[in-house]
Amino acid sequence: PNATPELLLEIMEKNPQLMPGLESGNPKLAEALKTKSVSEVRMVLLQMHMEAASRQFQEQEELSALEANPFDTAAQAKIEERIRLSNVQKNMEIAIEEMPEAFARVYMLYIPCEVNGIPVKAFVDSGAQSTIMSSSCAERCGIMRLVDKRFAGQAVGVGTAKIIGRVHMAPLKIGNYFYNCSFTILDQQNVDFLFGLDMLKRHQCCIDLHKNVLRLHDATGGHEVEFLPEHEIPMSERSDPAIPASPLEREKELSSKRRKMRDEFLQKEKDAELRRKEQKDGAKLQSEMKRLREKMMMQRQEMAESMARDAQRRRDAGDWKEGDVGSKSQRTVSFKWDSKQFSHSDDTISRALREYGAIDSLKVKGSSAKVLFASKSAAAQAVRVEGHKDCWRSVSLKGHIVDFEDDATGPASETKHSTNYLPDGPIDLEEHLAFERLVLQKLRDRIRSHEARESVGVS
Repeated sequence: PNATPELLLEIMEKNPQLMPGLESGNPKLAEALKTKSVSEVRMVLLQMHMEAASRQFQEQEELSALEANPFDTAAQAKIEERIRLSNVQKNMEIAIEEMPEAFARVYMLYIPCEVNGIPVKAFVDSGAQSTIMSSSCAERCGIMRLVDKRFAGQAVGVGTAKIIGRVHMAPLKIGNYFYNCSFTILDQQNVDFLFGLDMLKRHQCCIDLHKNVLRLHDATGGHEVEFLPEHEIPMSERSDPAIPASPLEREKELSSKRRKMRDEFLQKEKDAELRRKEQKDGAKLQSEMKRLREKMMMQRQEMAESMARDAQRRRDAGDWKEGDVGSKSQRTVSFKWDSKQFSHSDDTISRALREYGAIDSLKVKGSSAKVLFASKSAAAQAVRVEGHKDCWRSVSLKGHIVDFEDDATGPASETKHSTNYLPDGPIDLEEHLAFERLVLQKLRDRIRSHEARESVGVS
C-alpha cells in the first residue's frame, strides 16, 4: 500500500541521510517533507497520484488511437517517440544501477585562504579567465583603497557585471605560504572570491581530485591545501532552503493548488467526454451513410429489373421487328457530359431517352453513361437527335466507317478508290487500335505529299 504522509515524515525524521537522494529524485516531495507539514506532504502525494493517473489515461488514449489507425503518419511518430522514451528510461535505470554517483549533487571546489590577513573561502574555477573578488569582500579585506579604477569596464560570461577596477597586487595566504595575487573587483555579491585561471597558471597549480587537494608550486617546491568539505562550503553554494512561510500563507497556497488541480481534472473529464461524443457521432454518421448507400443500390437494382421486365414484355408482345434487333454494339450508345456544368442521374437519362424506344439496360459511371436500346433504329435515332444538344459533350454509337483515298502516284491510283471499313458488330481492342494507326498513317502520308507538291510548285 502507499505510504501515508505521517509515515513518510516519521521515516525521514529517523533517516535524515535519505534526504539528499530524495532531493535529487523527487525535489517537490523533499521540499514538502522539510516543512514537516502533514497537509503539505498530503498535497504533494495527491498531485503525484493525479499526474500518474493523467499519464495513464493519456497513454490509454494514445494506444486506442494507434490501434484504430496504426499506419497513420502521426501514429507512427508517436510510436517512434514511445520507443525513444522507453530506451531513455532503460538507459537511466542502467546508469542508476552501475553509476549512481552521477545522480548525486556535485559541490564546487573551495579552499581556505587569507587576503590581507582576513579569512576568505576561495572558489577554485579553472574556467574563469581572471581572478575575481566582490566589492563587499574587498571592503572586508581592506583592499578597496588599492583599486585602480582606470581598469573599470564590463565583465561578460554567463551574465554581465560591472568591473569597478583592479587591485594589482595583494598578499594571499594559502596554507602556511604567502603568494602575490591580483584581483579584478566586480560590483556583484554572489561570489566573494573566485580563484581564476590567471593565478592558477601564475603559481603552477594542479587540481588533484584523487587526493582532493590543490597543489601549488614555487621556488621552494610544491605545497598542498585540501579542498573544503561539504559542511564548510558557503551557504549560497549549498542552496539551503529559505525559512518556510507562515501557516496562513501555506494554507492559502495549498487552497490555490487544490483549486487548480480540481479545475484541471474537471477540464480533462470534459475533454474526454467531448471526444467520446465525437466518436459516437462519427459512428452514427457512418451508419447513416451506409444505410443510404444500401437504399440507392436497391433502387438501382429495382430499376434494372423493371427495365429488363419491360424489355421482355415487349419481346413477348412482338412490338418490334426481328430484323431491327442487331448486335449489342449496334444498339449501345455512349453519352459523355461535363460534370462541372451538367448533372445526370439514372432517372433523368432514362426518362429523356425512352421517347426513342425501349431501353434494355442503363449504366452510369462518373460523367458518362452507356445505354443499350432494344433496337438499333432507336439507338441511331437517339444519336442523330441527342448529338446536337448542348447538354452532352459527346454522343457516340459503337462501330463507324472511315473513307479515304490512296495517294500513291501512278495510273492505278487515279482510278482506284480504297475504302476501309471497321467490321460490323463488336471488335476487340487490338483491332480498333490497329485501325486507328492505319488511319493516322494515311493522314500523315497525305500531308507529306501535299507539302511536296507545294514545294515543287514554288521552285
